[in-house]
Amino acid sequence: MGRQPFVLWCERYGTTARALGRVIVEKIDNSTDYTALADFLKKNYLPNEIAKTPGDYHSWAETWSIDSVRIASLAYLGFAFGTPELDIDQNLVRIDMTLPAKYLDNNKVYAAEQLTRAGVRLARLLDRIKWQCLAKREDAAALAP
Repeated sequence: MGRQPFVLWCERYGTTARALGRVIVEKIDNSTDYTALADFLKKNYLPNEIAKTPGDYHSWAETWSIDSVRIASLAYLGFAFGTPELDIDQNLVRIDMTLPAKYLDNNKVYAAEQLTRAGVRLARLLDRIKWQCLAKREDAAALAP
């Protein structure tokens, strides 16, 4: 069994897949302003409990990626794929896809939850490795413009 058409499509047209991601992120709070998005996520999603990742932090990324794949599989339900266009070597050139009705509205909650988890997880990782903010380091003044 070969790879699914959407996987092939994303490999070939990653920028288009990222564009879809950007559109759904903008749909979360109907804004392109990242500070407005951060405020919206803090108010509406941060109060929810976000479980701590168990184990050594070196394996956290693997755990997070498994979680992301699970959630992504829900987000891609209902995608309709057209007939793939292949080149002479049978490499994918193009495939049309149709999003389900109300796709953005139905999936903005998943996107908001994932963005919130990502922020919390990054903060926990930085705490775990005892990251020091540049402003707190003694050499920060020497690096300032």
